[in-house]
Amino acid sequence: MVLTNKQLVTPLSEVDSSSLSQAEWRQVRYHSVTTLGGVLFNAWD
Repeated sequence: MVLTNKQLVTPLSEVDSSSLSQAEWRQVRYHSVTTLGGVLFNAWD
C-alpha cells in the first residue's frame, strides 16, 4: 500500500493508534511526533 501525502501528514489524534505499545508511545512523546508519517518513518529505531 502506498500512502498519500495527505495521509502521512494526518495528525495522530485522527488515526487509530491503539496498536502502539507503551514503549512506542514513550518514543512518540520523546521525539514530539505528531503525524502518522512521523510514526511510520521514525528515526529512533
